[in-house]
Amino acid sequence: MAKNPTIVNGLKNAVEQDVATFIFPGHNRGQAAPSSITQLIGKTPFLHDIAELDNLSNPEGPFLEAQNQAAEVFGASKTWFLVGGTTCGIHAAIMGACNPGDTLIIPRNSHKSATSAMVLSRLVPKYILKELYSVVFSLLFTVIIYALQDLPQAYN
Repeated sequence: MAKNPTIVNGLKNAVEQDVATFIFPGHNRGQAAPSSITQLIGKTPFLHDIAELDNLSNPEGPFLEAQNQAAEVFGASKTWFLVGGTTCGIHAAIMGACNPGDTLIIPRNSHKSATSAMVLSRLVPKYILKELYSVVFSLLFTVIIYALQDLPQAYN
C-alpha cells in the first residue's frame, strides 16, 4: 500500500502559505533567485525549500514521518536522512563503523572528508594504491583480500 508522501505534501502546503522565509539560501521562493537562472528555468524550482518544513537535524514533523516510512520500507528499526552534505555522511559512515585504533582500508585518492574522519576517529589507514583497483567506486574483491592479508588484526 502506498504511503502518504509527507515531504511532497509538506512542500505543497508551504508554497500555499504566504509567509516570509528566513532560511539559507535566501532565495525567498524565487523572489531573490538570480535572474540569470530564473530566466532560464523560471521561479518554480525555488518555490519549494525543504528546510522550511521541519528541523532537519532533529525532525518532529514531515521529515520524521518520512524517515519512519523509509525505515519500514527498508526493514530497519530506524532510518536517518543525510542532511549535512557528503562530508557529514562520510564522517557518519566511518565513525559509525569503526572504533578508535581500527584500521580502515581506503583508496589513496579518497575524499578528504574520509581523511578527516580517520583523524577524528584516530583510525589507521591501510591505503590501496590507485593501480590496484579498477573503475571508480568499484573496488576489486581481490584488492580487498590483498589488503586484509596484510592486516593480521583483521582476522581477530
